[in-house]
Amino acid sequence: MDSISVNRSKSGLPTITENGGGASNTGSAQIVVGASGKAVKPLFIPRGYANGDHAIFVVKPGMYIVRASRDRDGERATAYRIARLDGDTAILVVVGEHENGDGDIPDVLQDAVKAALEKAQCYHCRDVHFAAA
Repeated sequence: MDSISVNRSKSGLPTITENGGGASNTGSAQIVVGASGKAVKPLFIPRGYANGDHAIFVVKPGMYIVRASRDRDGERATAYRIARLDGDTAILVVVGEHENGDGDIPDVLQDAVKAALEKAQCYHCRDVHFAAA
């Protein structure tokens, strides 16, 4: 099992950000996805800094996080389900992986993986790529 740090909102809600973007030859991104595999509404959208945090989401167990990266060797994405929150840590379980077009990503997460890979390609990204209005 993997884990990720969880921040807290001013009211104490657990939050994780959509972040990342591309550079000349590399890129990485993190996308937050609802339990149904659909985009969720962000709690807050901060001023966009290149390849920084672009949206802050309240997270709960059952939601997903998709992390993507790219370099000269190709592109990779890993989809995680948030199994539980343990204080300021989210415990993650891998539910699928993608590398250079091959993988076992669940169908409900295909749009999120596509958005994460696009964000990792987005040069000096300053925008949210996967969020509900």
